[in-house]
Amino acid sequence: EHVDYVATHMLPYWEGVEMAQSIDYIVKHMNMLKQKFPGKQVIIGEVGWPSNGRTRQLAVASPANEAIFLRRFLAKAEQEKYTYYVMEAFDQPWKQGSEGAVGAYWGVYDVNRQPKFPFTEPIVKIPEWRMLAGISAIIAIITFAFLLIDSTTLRTRGRSFLATIAFSASTGAVWIVYTYTRQYLNPTTILIGILMVIGMIGVVVVLLAEAHEWAEATWLSQWRRPFIPQHLADDQLPMVSVQVPAYNEPPEMLIETLNALAQLDYPRYEVLVIDNNTKDPAIWQPVEAHCQKLGPRFRFFHVAPLAGFKAGALNFALEKTAPEAEILAVIDSDYIVTPDWLRDMAPQFAKPSLAI
Repeated sequence: EHVDYVATHMLPYWEGVEMAQSIDYIVKHMNMLKQKFPGKQVIIGEVGWPSNGRTRQLAVASPANEAIFLRRFLAKAEQEKYTYYVMEAFDQPWKQGSEGAVGAYWGVYDVNRQPKFPFTEPIVKIPEWRMLAGISAIIAIITFAFLLIDSTTLRTRGRSFLATIAFSASTGAVWIVYTYTRQYLNPTTILIGILMVIGMIGVVVVLLAEAHEWAEATWLSQWRRPFIPQHLADDQLPMVSVQVPAYNEPPEMLIETLNALAQLDYPRYEVLVIDNNTKDPAIWQPVEAHCQKLGPRFRFFHVAPLAGFKAGALNFALEKTAPEAEILAVIDSDYIVTPDWLRDMAPQFAKPSLAI
């Protein structure tokens, strides 16, 4: 009764409405307001769509979506004879402080007064796609070539796998950098971006290394250094010291490991169990008793305090190793070895070039 007109904001993005449904959303609510306030003019005080920012439910902020939204809305507004004000003419980076990142990207023009999208020409979602595709391909080819330097024994499937990883990683990296640079940057965000790129490079290097290792383990045509079984007489086999570091391990599990070691088909070996810093005697004492039951070949040491974690335990074991031992074999406390483990492995160390 006391106003001449009703003003409303129609911002479907904030309501999480999908861009494809945004115009119908506006028409629906405009009709609702006209029915609620008959005889009053309903004006759209703000209407628009952002070109960048976080996705809000089904609403995706992008230059293409902003362009499509405005084209469709302007056509519908002319058809329905709406009075409206597009938000807004120019991007306003200062609004990031109050509205979040998306607040800076509601303009039809950017901060340099340049149109953010074509007004009449066909809309291309990523106008720079040719350049991005070229950069991705160049990086991928260089990366793939680097992966193949040491991959002469890989089968075709392994090479195809590495090619897929290289092209996927390069495409993802280029896309991340591209999307990050589409926002308005200041010295702080530039520094953050540089740090993120450094971190991303580290992640990609690890990914490529793991992929190369996996490919060589799965699709190798032949081993570079095949370990041909060597059969030696018992008196020629070297003495082996098997060392088992443990900390707070379930005694039942560790006892099962020791039982497997006791079944080894090997004439000359010892087993050192080094329990470091386990506080509860109920955990380490049953293991000690079991070692005594298995005979003099098994020796148990409970050391506390002992610095250095597993490395400290292994350094302690070196001091207790039998002088005649020629080979050290280290296993975790949850390993179950087969009886032929040492008989298969120990003869390989007769080669002067083999140390580990």
